[in-house]
Amino acid sequence: MNSGRLTCFALFFLLLTLSVPRADAARAPDDQFASIYATVMEADGLHTEGKREAALKKYQQAQKDLLELKRLNPGWNQKIVAFRLNELSEKIASFTSPEPPAADSSSNASLNGDGIRLLSAGAEPRRLLRYKPEPGLTQVSILTIKTTGGVEVPGMPERPKTSNTLKMTVETIVTGVQENGDIAFDAVMKDVDLTADGMSEAQADKMKEVILAVKGTKVSGVVSSRGAPRKESEQSVSEASKSNERSEKLKTFLLDPTTEWPEEPVGVGARWEKRRVQTEDGFKIMETTVWEIVSIEGDSVVLSGKGSQTAKSGQRINNPQMPNVKVELAKVSGTGTETATLDLTRLVPVSGAALQDAEYVVTMSAGARTQNLATRQHVEISVRTE
Repeated sequence: MNSGRLTCFALFFLLLTLSVPRADAARAPDDQFASIYATVMEADGLHTEGKREAALKKYQQAQKDLLELKRLNPGWNQKIVAFRLNELSEKIASFTSPEPPAADSSSNASLNGDGIRLLSAGAEPRRLLRYKPEPGLTQVSILTIKTTGGVEVPGMPERPKTSNTLKMTVETIVTGVQENGDIAFDAVMKDVDLTADGMSEAQADKMKEVILAVKGTKVSGVVSSRGAPRKESEQSVSEASKSNERSEKLKTFLLDPTTEWPEEPVGVGARWEKRRVQTEDGFKIMETTVWEIVSIEGDSVVLSGKGSQTAKSGQRINNPQMPNVKVELAKVSGTGTETATLDLTRLVPVSGAALQDAEYVVTMSAGARTQNLATRQHVEISVRTE
């Protein structure tokens, strides 16, 4: 697999964790409080839109839930609970006050700039690096993505860190090689497994449900002999994943199975920059990776890479779990290192590893109320192909 594309799964875990609904039973008090706070923000949004009856019901539900939290956990963050209860009482009591103006829902900013730029051709001898697999070649890749980190909300109790390990088994079959060198292939998600620590059982179960739904996803695609994706010819997905909004991300990932080479002849020490725009839940992230050739021995090429992630602030994030709360991207900052071993007679890298540290900050707003949520994540990725 393209190890550069794998790093986008870090943000996938963040957004999935924030959007997974939690069952009330057996939840930790901080999880319950976060859910109550989200209900208040949704009520604020409804109130701003003039949906007064719906907003009042949400405020009253939040008040009821917070009183229940206080009853079950009388010693938990008493000052914060008292403050929020007083605030809710004031909102409900003064519900006839004039409405604030509706929040601005400006459209997303756009980003452009996919492509490769050669920085250095490297030492002599130089050669064109091109893939040349035989039709019928079958490769089975085992990918492991471990994500650790936590979400921080100013003014709220610190949430426990979570650790998620995603394992995927992908089968890639070369179905044909055209005269111009283009390579047709099928890719199938044969198996997927997730272990999740540091979150409630209900939340972990829901997260697994979403992840496991992509098992059986199949795509057919074409890449050039340089490894650049050409087109998608067809796709089929499991019944469970047909309704899974994340399946489009997985499909894109499967259609980009390998590392892309420069157009020019290159040698050891050659460096090139690969830029791509990733779309994540309605907003766009610019990924930049600088690859360097460590060694070339026959058809075996070893690469090292350094990557970064940036994004324009103010982009709107899709958040169907809380449709009346406006969620915008405030900051994306990520850096990482990668290594990969490739065989030009095969399509998928023989092996690879990547480390990434990233910070993502989103702003949630409903009416005049705003709240930042920040997450810091460490991602470890390994790829092994048989």
